[in-house]
Amino acid sequence: MFSFKFSHRLISSAILVTVSSVAASYAATLSGHVADENKAAVQGNIAYFGTYSVNEADGTLTLHVTRSSYPNWTGTDQLRQVTSLTAQELKYTNPSASFGGTAELVWKRVK
Repeated sequence: MFSFKFSHRLISSAILVTVSSVAASYAATLSGHVADENKAAVQGNIAYFGTYSVNEADGTLTLHVTRSSYPNWTGTDQLRQVTSLTAQELKYTNPSASFGGTAELVWKRVK
């Protein structure tokens, strides 16, 4: 089991996940993108913000989503499984990532 050594109060977070395969646009401005570029950009990114909490008993992280670029997530709780936690780093998985498959995310403490 994990050793959680931090306060369990709600903490704010802002997250942007981008797939590495999204190609650069040829347009000089956002409004200059063609439909295919816009589609690739939207399908290759997700952003959300809110607070999060950790459940020490079952090793889970709950993201309390205040707002998301994916409207269905706004106002929801997203549950993730913690795979590793130290004083400097938090790793968790999303078994049903929005881009398909499983995603592992790593948060590192800012020095």
